[in-house]
Amino acid sequence: MCSMKKVKEYLTEAFREDGDPISDMNIGIKNQIFTDLKKIGVTESDIYFEDDGTFFMKGGRKKEPDTFKNIQEKYFPFAQKVLLYNLEHSRLPVTQLIGQAVKDGLSYEQIEKIIKYVLDPSAISYRHIRYNQAKDDIAQTKIYITKLKRTKKEQKEDDENNIYIFIGYTDKVPVTINGKKYYEDKLAVENMIKIDKFDTNQLNQVSMMKLRLRFQNYTDGAVYMLRVPKEVMDEDNYYKIPDHLYDIVDKYKKKI
Repeated sequence: MCSMKKVKEYLTEAFREDGDPISDMNIGIKNQIFTDLKKIGVTESDIYFEDDGTFFMKGGRKKEPDTFKNIQEKYFPFAQKVLLYNLEHSRLPVTQLIGQAVKDGLSYEQIEKIIKYVLDPSAISYRHIRYNQAKDDIAQTKIYITKLKRTKKEQKEDDENNIYIFIGYTDKVPVTINGKKYYEDKLAVENMIKIDKFDTNQLNQVSMMKLRLRFQNYTDGAVYMLRVPKEVMDEDNYYKIPDHLYDIVDKYKKKI
């Protein structure tokens, strides 16, 4: 009885109420991580943990010692480890890596968190080719995950409609009334282009149109977007507004 009492008192002393029993025993995973980090000059206050067992530098990737990623790969849960490794070493498109991560059971939030951290452009010299690639991959990540998270209703709407972008401006259009020619102000366009809103390369055309618009002489020109049922408009390009669709384009266009 006496020996049992002594053991109980010893355990109570060892596992302080305000402490972590696993950490106190020096066998916890976190303790192992801190031991490895200490060897490369990283302290406990330099990192933060997520609920899923991943951990990151508080100052972002630009603050990492070179071997920090090796410790992440050593201790990350399997699915997170695979995504981390692929982002480092694979040449596959980021959308394909996201698809694999989803199959491995990661949530969209977990995926975005790791990609945003690993591909942080601020950790890459802007002169390096990877700088622009990192920016593009992060942008594509947000867009692709938005696509994956769509409801069935949203998917159906996207499947049934097209999106066009174009430069629109007011033009003088000749009309003849009672044998006399007049000029009427009407909407004109510079090539309406059908785009996929989930493709960053196609979305970049909006910026290109806005840049081109700066060098045009249109007094009221603007870049517009039009969402329209495929059964109404489905060509890849319209270099002018078809007469029978003029009212639809003029009414439903939105400045972007």
